[in-house]
Amino acid sequence: MNTQTDWKRLTRYVAGECTASEAADIESRLAADESLRSLHHHIREVWEATVSPELPVDTEAAWKRQQYQSRRPEPERRTSRPPVSFRPRRRSALWPVAALVLALLLVGPWAYRSLNPAAPAETHPEITGFVTAQGERMTVQLSDGTRVKLNVDSRLRVPVRFASDRREVVLEGEAYFDVAPDSRRPFVIHAGGGRVRVLGTVFNVRAYPEESVEVAVEEGLVSLGADPDTETETVTDSVLLRANQLGRLKGAELTVRPGIDLQRYLGWTRNRLVFHEAPFAEVARELERWYDLEVVLAQPDIPLTTLDASFDDVPVGEVLRVIAATLNLEYERNGRRVVFRPVVS
Repeated sequence: MNTQTDWKRLTRYVAGECTASEAADIESRLAADESLRSLHHHIREVWEATVSPELPVDTEAAWKRQQYQSRRPEPERRTSRPPVSFRPRRRSALWPVAALVLALLLVGPWAYRSLNPAAPAETHPEITGFVTAQGERMTVQLSDGTRVKLNVDSRLRVPVRFASDRREVVLEGEAYFDVAPDSRRPFVIHAGGGRVRVLGTVFNVRAYPEESVEVAVEEGLVSLGADPDTETETVTDSVLLRANQLGRLKGAELTVRPGIDLQRYLGWTRNRLVFHEAPFAEVARELERWYDLEVVLAQPDIPLTTLDASFDDVPVGEVLRVIAATLNLEYERNGRRVVFRPVVS
């Protein structure tokens, strides 16, 4: 289990919400790992001191609150869907959730250090996070002055204050970074098995789950390589990327493409949705992220051409119409669900 999963699964285990197989797996790991046993002990101590056993607890909701609510700015929204609400609940439901959040906050910084004993404590200060849902974006400014624009369906974990010798963040999804220069402290992004290292520049990182890691550089120099903290296979240590170059890390393969069209990779920062030789599966994923939809192809095995198109902040209905016409499809929309199917002649 990684650090995030440890906290989450152990909390569910303490709350009695695990399945029998999950509980057995956790218990076997506890028996073999002293740091996990210590973390489990601390979570249980705070849990038993604060949570009333008669009240139900939504550990999933509490975990999400603890992980992302801290310092969360108002997101930029592309849809009319109301934002996720974190308003206080009635006392009977709020008390156990608040107690669980308290437990996680109390043991969080300690757990991070205990599960990473090789790292100095200063490099793992209190962690906060930002998250965007499908159809949402946000822009944040970090404690060093770095500005980050977070794309849809993305997560960024950062220290409340950076260490004296480095600046490290963790990204899942896509973000555009304008890094504040600091020759004494490199800025490092851990993303999808890759590590991006800079001193101060402007670039885009895309690292959605089950996709390759892509770095498109607008200004300056950026280093891309495999993250030594992951189980990624051995690859060339790193490559140095310059302006208008794209670096891609896919499994064990590290490649560089010069002379790219930056708008293809940075268009989203200007509310522009861009497809370049995109197969339908990629088109569907992007539509789901941008507009908070569920996109389905009624006959998945039908041959379709790839899509080359761009949309400058137009309504979703117009986007669906153009895509359908371009790929010789028709579509039906029912709420969030959109079904594409071949045109019947």
